[in-house]
Amino acid sequence: MEGAAGELDEPDRIWQTCCSKSSSSFLHYVSQLIVTSSVLALSIGMLASGSKDALYPSLITLVLGVYLPTPTHKPAFARPSGNRPTAPFNNLPDEQTGRFAL
Repeated sequence: MEGAAGELDEPDRIWQTCCSKSSSSFLHYVSQLIVTSSVLALSIGMLASGSKDALYPSLITLVLGVYLPTPTHKPAFARPSGNRPTAPFNNLPDEQTGRFAL
């Protein structure tokens, strides 16, 4: 993506390596993938071999925590922005009938 001056923006910079041209974001992604895969392989291998060290489950948890998305909470019943509450918060009688909603 080109900026106002016609130069490439920082995230889209093209890097020349010994045998190819690649975007910096792609090389960053591949290097992260290699490092985290190596850490996971080492940790799982050490746990499978019977190591009792607490470092390896911690490393697995760290890698999973980095890659898994943050959980979000959306309330099941949110009040609208208006003044009158809606079900299940409706504790006022209906304006036309005078009855309470069930």
